[in-house]
Order: sequence, then C-alpha cells, then structure tokens
Amino acid sequence: MTTSNDIKPSATLQEDLGGYPTPEWQKFGAHQWRDSDLSKHLYQSMIDIGDGIELCVEAGGNPNDPPLLMIMGLGSQMIFWPDNFIKRLIDAGFFVIRFDNRDIGLSSKVQIDGLPRISQLKMMMRLQTGLSNKGTQVAYNLTDMAEDTARLIKALQLGKTHLIGASMGGMIAQIVAARYPSLVQRMALMFTTTNRAFLKPPKPRQLYTDQPP
Repeated sequence: MTTSNDIKPSATLQEDLGGYPTPEWQKFGAHQWRDSDLSKHLYQSMIDIGDGIELCVEAGGNPNDPPLLMIMGLGSQMIFWPDNFIKRLIDAGFFVIRFDNRDIGLSSKVQIDGLPRISQLKMMMRLQTGLSNKGTQVAYNLTDMAEDTARLIKALQLGKTHLIGASMGGMIAQIVAARYPSLVQRMALMFTTTNRAFLKPPKPRQLYTDQPP
C-alpha cells in the first residue's frame, strides 16, 4: 500500500508552493527546497545558520512527525547514511533530517589565514589516549560544530529533536545535549566516544552495522 510518505510532489507543484514540498513545510521557516539528487525520499536545501555558514541539508517524511536529526562523523558527507536506513526511519514515523557538517560536501568551507597545517591523524591519536589538543591552533573545534547543529535545529524551528550521531557525530550530539537540553528529545549514539582515556576503539564489524546488506 502506498502511503503519503511514498509520494513526492512534482517540481512544478513545489514552485507553485513557493519552494515548499507541501504547505506543511512552511513550519520549518523560509527555505527553498528541491528534490534531492541523492535520495528519492528526501528534499535538499542550503540553510543559513549565521556567521557566514550555510549547511547543505536534506529532509523527508511527514512534517508533522517527530523530527530526527542525523549527525555524521569526521570527513564524512551525509550520503554515508544509507538510503534504506533513511526510509526505515521515515516509515517508523520520523521526519528525518541529515546534513553535511561545515567543511564537508556542499556546506560552507571555513578557512582562516595564518593557521599552520595540522595532522588529523596525530590529533586523533592524542584523543584516543586521553591527551588534549587544546594547545593546537585550529579553525574550529567540536563545540563550534555542536553550535552549528543547535543553530540548524533553531533555523528549521524543529523544537525538541531526536538526535542520531555516528562517530564524531556522536561526540557532537553529546555536546548539543549537554549545552542545549531543551533542544534534545532523545539521543542515539553509534560507534562514538566520550573521549575518556584509553577507551577501546570500535571493532570493524561495528563500523558497518548501518550499511545495507
């Protein structure tokens, strides 16, 4: 049986609605949405979250369902969330949102002149052993990325939102929940860390549990 979530309005109808897939999408603010090139279940938009940063965002499902925001990890675009996983979440009764973090995919790139080149591998190894990277000059940190996520929730007027965070995205989700508890309904964490010293890394099979069979 076909449900309302299986039917996407035509591009012509979206234009007639002022860039909204359906009138209900107006609740998420004045943003222009178009069909996603990546998923038949989603629409795409560039969302201005302030301070010169735009995030590439995709969303789909029934706008009246509870919102669920998916946060991907280090160096990974939102396309790393498998499409069949997205569909299952929509069918389970969630309005699903995913996005590219800053410096990833189509989202804004952040460059600050004068900063030295850094070794991401070296910094990750220090974190793995519980050492701090506070003395390293960087353009931004996890707290800044958590601010991006909180600003996105506010820009889309989502209110209390379910979060799913994978790897570094799980670290970002934890910071969002700690700093903005009023924005978080529930949180699910996947192969991530609290940055406690000498935590065991995930096993290879755990890194692929969200991949399609």
